[in-house]
Amino acid sequence: MPQGLQIWDASGALVLDTNTMHTRMVGVIQGPASGSISVPIFANGRPFAAVLLGGDGIYGIGARGTASVSGTTLTYNLQSYNVLLYGIY
Repeated sequence: MPQGLQIWDASGALVLDTNTMHTRMVGVIQGPASGSISVPIFANGRPFAAVLLGGDGIYGIGARGTASVSGTTLTYNLQSYNVLLYGIY
């Protein structure tokens, strides 16, 4: 019996299974910054982009940044104290 986290979407498709999927961190971008970059390794798995919030050195407080992935392109708009983590799983 598997042990770990499994998540299905509304149609019943498995979208995350920690028993078989492993995360690979590809990069980090520190705000303030905005733009788009090509990340070829996104073609080798399921890409993710996570914006961490911060302010005055305390994460969880501050301006919100945004990030999106389309194919192998990562587009982001980060405010001061934002950190963007991206990779594949």
